[in-house]
Amino acid sequence: VLMPQRRGAAKAELAATQARAVDATIVLAAEVEIAFHELVAAQQALELHQTAFDAASASAEIVERMHAAGNATDLELARERQQREQERVEVARAQADIEVRRETLNRLLGLSGDDTAWSVAARLPDVPTEAPALDDLEQTAIAENLELEALRHEADAARSRRGIARIRTFLPELGVGVAVGREDEEDWHVGPAIRIALPFFDQQQGPRARAMAEQRKAQHELTATAVDVRALARAARQVALTAHAEAVHLRDVVLPLGQQVLDETLKQYNAMNASTFELLSARRDLVDAGQQYIDALRRYWVAIAEVTALRRGVILHHEEEQ
Repeated sequence: VLMPQRRGAAKAELAATQARAVDATIVLAAEVEIAFHELVAAQQALELHQTAFDAASASAEIVERMHAAGNATDLELARERQQREQERVEVARAQADIEVRRETLNRLLGLSGDDTAWSVAARLPDVPTEAPALDDLEQTAIAENLELEALRHEADAARSRRGIARIRTFLPELGVGVAVGREDEEDWHVGPAIRIALPFFDQQQGPRARAMAEQRKAQHELTATAVDVRALARAARQVALTAHAEAVHLRDVVLPLGQQVLDETLKQYNAMNASTFELLSARRDLVDAGQQYIDALRRYWVAIAEVTALRRGVILHHEEEQ
């Protein structure tokens, strides 16, 4: 009598477990992809910080020589030295950041010992000229989400358990078998036997209430998770489009203008119409723009990884770094 309900509950619980197992696998793959992008971005950021440090060091050395000759004030010398030491701090910070991100990848990939002696020679790919098509992201995320699928199966399992408790309300026990007995030593009797319990005092109030609560809990979690998925999909779409627009603007407008300023400053410097400090300042400005572009690239590819994960049916709880 209870076998269909029990089988239904077991199948639903198995399907929920399978959905969550697939969810965990896809989340791990997405986290590895994000960690890789962040490591590559950290390596490129170190290159730019090293360039900025070299420029600051050259500027400080020039001012030191000028100060020794009496052609620079103490204030100018202090400012240039401060800039150089600040860039030194940034280089050290970037180096430490690379090591931290390497260890993040080691942890996600399960690497230890000699297996951690790997290197990354790749660079972040450039952003595409056209913005990604993300108008259907919210609908796709809802349709493919594995946590929602697992919750639906859990609601089905709770519904089946509720049906079991309802049947046990009026049929708590049922047994069918064979009865064998005898009236004397030689006269044996064989016949059917049935056993039925009458639910006078136990009408399964507790199991029925528990099954009802589990079903309502699964339904409420289903509704709440759907709201989260929709909100996260809209946010991921906005982050990806914003990062794309910023990266394209930096690449196509800001960086070319910075290069133009540096080239024109170099011409003026060669014509003795610009000072060495103006030339180094133009160089530092171009490096700063490059750092902004690398950061925009990183945020774009991290956002694309999150978008891909949403399309595959999972939610990433990735906190964007400031």
